[in-house]
Amino acid sequence: MDKRKRVFASSYNLQIHLQLKKNHRQRIGGIRNSFDFNHCESIIERKNNLNYFHRDSWLKILTETYGFGVQSVILKESGQICLSLPLIEVDSWLTGRRGISLPFTDFCEPYLIEDKFWSILLEKVKRLACERSWEYVEFRGGEKFLKDEKPFTCYYGHRLSLAADVKGLFSRLKPSVQRAIRKAQSNSIEVKPSEDIREMKAFYNLHCLTRKRHGLPPQPFRFFENIHRQMVSQNKGSLLLAHYKSRPIAGALFLHFGKKAIFKFGTSDNSFQNLRPNNLLFWKALTIHKRHGFEEMDFGRTDVDNLGLRKFKQGWGAEENIIHYYRYKTSNGRFVSGKSNNLGSLRKVFRYMPISVSRLIGNALYRHVA
Repeated sequence: MDKRKRVFASSYNLQIHLQLKKNHRQRIGGIRNSFDFNHCESIIERKNNLNYFHRDSWLKILTETYGFGVQSVILKESGQICLSLPLIEVDSWLTGRRGISLPFTDFCEPYLIEDKFWSILLEKVKRLACERSWEYVEFRGGEKFLKDEKPFTCYYGHRLSLAADVKGLFSRLKPSVQRAIRKAQSNSIEVKPSEDIREMKAFYNLHCLTRKRHGLPPQPFRFFENIHRQMVSQNKGSLLLAHYKSRPIAGALFLHFGKKAIFKFGTSDNSFQNLRPNNLLFWKALTIHKRHGFEEMDFGRTDVDNLGLRKFKQGWGAEENIIHYYRYKTSNGRFVSGKSNNLGSLRKVFRYMPISVSRLIGNALYRHVA
């Protein structure tokens, strides 16, 4: 079996099992409530809601980086997982206690072998929320079952089929994207996969520049260090860097699951933007993933007000969709609507703040705002 397709079974008895890692500050070396599935390839291909974020390794990245407690809702019958929802408890003195599926995750659909199990799953999650005194539970997906409820917030999603040959993929690009790729090639931009942790450090330096430009603190380096250890070095993800005269000027980080890949993080040094490294970087990413047998590229989520990023993703011929997040509030037992906090005027502060200071803030802040 292809290494990308390997998934691991959870070891649970024939019952609904709710298990909380009570000491959420503990660094967890091996998570027992795994969400990897040892199904056959036909089941993996049939269940489109299984993705990169159901992996046990993704949960390890979140817990080892931020010290979160892992919560699982699983039903197993006759040795087969019938339903599963990965949940993380965020217990913060600053922002309160809640359950999220999952933090720092674009989307995470509940796994159900049959739709009839949804009511059981929802009942157990609601009960768990009350027992744990959560202010709310956030579902990052589940529209199929929650279509009658108001979403809390929405994002754009974009997916591109890699079924066409390379020539066909290039022909689907907007003319402006094609010109940008050719310009980067004429400027001798070099793009190559990067596997060494030192190259992840170079990527992180670009991440800090990108976050500063967007008015956000960078996430801790240990987050990317854990992604490298759990994903990139285990052939569950890939890192690409674009170089100009041997200097890294842009990077892209992808996660893998089966024959699908998702664009998780993009970074760049804006002083080299005129060379169009991001366009060549992403084009190389598409061709490399296609060459390795991938059938779909997911461009990840995009804020609805980020018109520039949306336009960039549309330029590749990707199909656009809407990603819904739902928030169940325990105080009134209802799903509520709202909007995510985009930091508002604080963005101006972070744009002018020294990176060394914003890194310290990011190290302390992200576990509270997950």
